[in-house]
Amino acid sequence: MKPMQFVWAFCALISLALPIGASVQARDLPADFIADRLGPSCTRFFSPSRLSGDLRYVSELRSVSLQSTNSLTMDHDAISKRWTRLLGVAMGAAARNDQSSAGQIIDTLVGLAEARALLGVMSVSEAQRVNCWAGGNKNSVCPYHVVQHSGFAAIAMIMSASMLEEHIQPDQKKILEGYFDALFKKFIGPLSKNGLRSDGLYEFADYGIGVLAYARWTGNSRLATSEINARKRSFLGKINADGLIDNNSFRGYRGYWYHTLGAESAFGYALVARRFGVDLFNDRQLGPRLRNLAIQVVNGANDYASFRALPARGNNAARDVADEIPHMHQFAVNLPRIIQQEYGLRVPIQSAYRSKGQSETISRLIGFNADCYYDSR
Repeated sequence: MKPMQFVWAFCALISLALPIGASVQARDLPADFIADRLGPSCTRFFSPSRLSGDLRYVSELRSVSLQSTNSLTMDHDAISKRWTRLLGVAMGAAARNDQSSAGQIIDTLVGLAEARALLGVMSVSEAQRVNCWAGGNKNSVCPYHVVQHSGFAAIAMIMSASMLEEHIQPDQKKILEGYFDALFKKFIGPLSKNGLRSDGLYEFADYGIGVLAYARWTGNSRLATSEINARKRSFLGKINADGLIDNNSFRGYRGYWYHTLGAESAFGYALVARRFGVDLFNDRQLGPRLRNLAIQVVNGANDYASFRALPARGNNAARDVADEIPHMHQFAVNLPRIIQQEYGLRVPIQSAYRSKGQSETISRLIGFNADCYYDSR
């Protein structure tokens, strides 16, 4: 199937999830994806003097190899720290309109494209043949994790290229278009489709942010509209009226940790959708649930015991107290700022969250930071 045929088929498929009488329309395709123009705060992780070293590090994505350890945990730093570095420099160069740096970053992306980086990873369907959390066993092998994290890197590359598109030469654009079509078909398309009806709400809004990134890159407002409507329907099915998230919030000794992961992911998606012209924060159906989602984040930080008392449900719940993580997810670097900005609520910061998250840069859950977003237009 040709790339555009795949996209139209994908649009038709996710359109089946549209909520009757409550559809929305994407009106904009923001130039820099999370904004039409990135602001000064987006340069925080960018330094022209370090750029060559940063890009050598990013270039290693062409040969990086991930091994899933088990169903509960996975060491993905080898890939996630590289794609966050890529986003950090791409945002910085775009915010400064630094043509020289942009050119070097684009050359790196083209190099990854020519090397067909990540495309040798097993397919989504192949990974699904192995049952993660088989029999509720946290130590069972889970190759799906490898596919998932390869998909996050694919999203980061498309986001980065979109932010620097004005600096891309026609021959480079052609190379990147073919590569990004392949990444979408292999990872983002099938993973985002699975995410619409999967248990729980996880990174990049179950790859919905990736679909919006691809829609922006291809200039496809129809795809953006189909995606936002389908994801809204999915959120309504996953975020309960009381603000708890099916699966995430009920994962036993890691329930609050996963709740905050899902919260950052949902809010990150809502921020991006706003730039596309759709305000999910004030949506008649979803808006109250998002507010209660934020309130549950605050409540859990103030009274962790109430979250710990929630019943553990599903095969992937952490039922061993040795696996407990009693704080906000350390990758949820944006939650306090977003909740304060959108709802005027203060999230108490636990020392363990601060300690574990102090070395984080670009959010590994949504691909951008709230300070950059709110400083942009």
